Amino acid sequence: DAGRVLGDAVRTRRFVEALDSALDDICAKRGPNDVIHVVDAGCGPVPIFGVWAALKDKRVRVSCLESNPLSVELARTIIRKLRLEDRVAVLDVDATSTPIDATDILISETMNSAFCSEQITEILAILAQYVRPDGHVIPQRVRVIWTLVPKRAFDNPADGYLTSQGAIWPDLRKHAFQES
Repeated sequence: DAGRVLGDAVRTRRFVEALDSALDDICAKRGPNDVIHVVDAGCGPVPIFGVWAALKDKRVRVSCLESNPLSVELARTIIRKLRLEDRVAVLDVDATSTPIDATDILISETMNSAFCSEQITEILAILAQYVRPDGHVIPQRVRVIWTLVPKRAFDNPADGYLTSQGAIWPDLRKHAFQES
């Protein structure tokens, strides 16, 4: 799934832009010696948002929450290779059952397969209570577009965009992820 996230340039870019904007806001509100807390719930094996936040400002401390042990080890390896261990911690925990410290920014990109196989709504509902009043939750909203896909799309996925759930026709993909 990490390859899917990185390969979905529009969605990943929007998450990074939202995180960047939230960081700008929080950094402007905090003093030069204040620590800025970011939680990436469900970071996966490539903690792109945690890395981005840590590199954006030296005051940032990131807790990346991940429940898959293999993903935890891979994410820790990336953090170690980037020498960010002092600012990014990858925790082997379930985001739906782990209390966290008060945080400035909560981000979770756990929305594979139209919310069916990951728990973004539960994660955000549980962890949002820990976000400071002037903090940010990313995403703030999600738009889901459903459509029926002809059976032939599964017979010849080369005609559409192949996902783990089947094919999505290029026109649908264009409209579902249109720029706004």
